[in-house]
Amino acid sequence: SDPSDFSSFIELASDDDSGISYPFASYIITPPELTPGVEYYIQVDGWSGVPGRASIKVRDFCELVVEPCTTPPVNDDATAATEITVDGQAVGFDLTCATVEAGEPAGSGWFETGGPSVDNSVWYRFIAPASGCAEIETVGNAGSVDTQLALYQASDPSDFSSFIELASDDDSGISYPFASYIITPPELTPGVEYYIQVDGWSGVPGRASIKVRDFCELVVEPCTTPPVNDDATAATEITVDGQAVGFDLTCATVEAGEPAGSGWFETGGPSVDNSVWYRFIAPASGCAEIETVGNAGSVDTQLALYQASDPSDFS
Repeated sequence: SDPSDFSSFIELASDDDSGISYPFASYIITPPELTPGVEYYIQVDGWSGVPGRASIKVRDFCELVVEPCTTPPVNDDATAATEITVDGQAVGFDLTCATVEAGEPAGSGWFETGGPSVDNSVWYRFIAPASGCAEIETVGNAGSVDTQLALYQASDPSDFSSFIELASDDDSGISYPFASYIITPPELTPGVEYYIQVDGWSGVPGRASIKVRDFCELVVEPCTTPPVNDDATAATEITVDGQAVGFDLTCATVEAGEPAGSGWFETGGPSVDNSVWYRFIAPASGCAEIETVGNAGSVDTQLALYQASDPSDFS
């Protein structure tokens, strides 16, 4: 296919507000009619041009295969904690093959039968913002994993005796049932690195995303550069049954001749205002489930799915 030719774009499905992950999320589920191995394009737009962030995922809902665990996540250990940018995109995680380190602590605020325990955790780290505030949340949809969060200060990530728990939570999140949420008072030391532990309740496997935000001082930066996948020709590839991929429509633009999904409900009719693009290879089943995921503050999205032979020509 050629994403430089929009005349080749054939809309297969579109949606405005059918998602269940958060209010005004979008959702597309296809019948088994996609051609396996063929590349398809997804357009994500903000309703009436509203800016904001969320994530997107594509799943084969006809044939969900659970692969046996062979390799734990890259951030399975605290010493390999993945860095998260405060006020950046949500980061997807999968607890399915996660393990436990010797001496690893469990959050005191975790509610499990028999008391708090750690079973299949992954680790993240972030630099405290100037305000000293941090809002930490697992985000996803109704099928996302039941999580537990703990926030620590640590002088040596290889030595759990140096870990001091600052906060922990089991089910306070609002993004989906059993999501987790921590909000700190302005007591973190600006510029200091802190550690986040994400565990599955009673060891349940599954996926979700995590984000960290400065809730004391949310700064909206002026738009200078559009997203890397602002144009269809630069559509970001999504792996079917892979992690959710974060996006931000704040600085997104519109290409000349870019189509709008026929199923979008806007005042005056469907229109495209600030879109980004994704592409994926249809699985062997020919089925695809496409959904924007996030939380109550995520952007109101619209989705459209296309088949295209030339993504550079929308005519």
